[in-house]
Amino acid sequence: MFCGKCGKEIKKDNLYCILCGEKAEDASIDETKYITLKQKNIKEHIDAALSLGEVIETVITETGRDISGHSGTDIIKLDLLKFCFYICNLNYMNINEKGDIITKYLDYDVDGALFLPVIKEADIIDDLFSTEIPFSITVMAKVDQLVDTKGCKIIIDAFNELGLALLYCDIGCDDRAGAVKGYENYITMLNKYVEAECGYIKAEETKLLSYQFTYELGRHERRENDIVLCITRYNDKGELGITILIVVYDKDDKDYEYFLRDYDLDGNVIHEKKGEFSGLKLIKPTDGTYCVVEFSGTEIVISSEQYKELSRFLYSNKSH
Repeated sequence: MFCGKCGKEIKKDNLYCILCGEKAEDASIDETKYITLKQKNIKEHIDAALSLGEVIETVITETGRDISGHSGTDIIKLDLLKFCFYICNLNYMNINEKGDIITKYLDYDVDGALFLPVIKEADIIDDLFSTEIPFSITVMAKVDQLVDTKGCKIIIDAFNELGLALLYCDIGCDDRAGAVKGYENYITMLNKYVEAECGYIKAEETKLLSYQFTYELGRHERRENDIVLCITRYNDKGELGITILIVVYDKDDKDYEYFLRDYDLDGNVIHEKKGEFSGLKLIKPTDGTYCVVEFSGTEIVISSEQYKELSRFLYSNKSH
């Protein structure tokens, strides 16, 4: 059975959909009806994602990056195509039907007989693909950070719908548990990335935590000699959390002090340290979104904008 609301498969003995909470007796539909219903929505979601092509192209152009004549729509379509290859590699069953879906919705001509060896040899089937964020989503995240367009969600919805269509095009196939797991892990990774990048989870949490932290330090009245950086990050276990870094400048002693505190998403403190702040270094610049910096023997990942903000803060005090 499948949830008629969100599309998640409902196990035989489950009373509710584990994804959206809908009652199984109210929302479940059989597989044949599910496939018919979902395929009607696929084109809608893909068209919505492709409509963001102009926005993505504008952002890329403004960064000065050369995309060799490809449009923003091409970039989104290529990301979707790579994802299709990934899903097909997870489950080779009914490769002709999968090829038909790719041809129909992405306008990419697929011959099932030729398609299978291409999938097996493609670089994107490597384990690395399952941990890489599509380029189109990283670009759209920069827009959503400034204006909540939900563009990232629209693109992820297209991935989601296309992935489900490929997984369940072979009605009656029981050998797809591994493929479903791989698909679910990938979509979950995309959602976590967007939550972290676009502030869907951190706006209220960090506002409250940063106020509490500065209050404890006796600096709740924001001073021009303080800087507060709120960073959403993953720990070494892949769990999402929040880090707050406060740097304070002492005008009399002309030195800096820092206070660093890590929280989980429930607001529990899991680690903290403080000390003299010195020697800010850019250790590893990334794709323009994040970078690794070091200060006082501590390494931390912050956004490029936060690095610029911190550098300006240090320079402005030093120049006085």
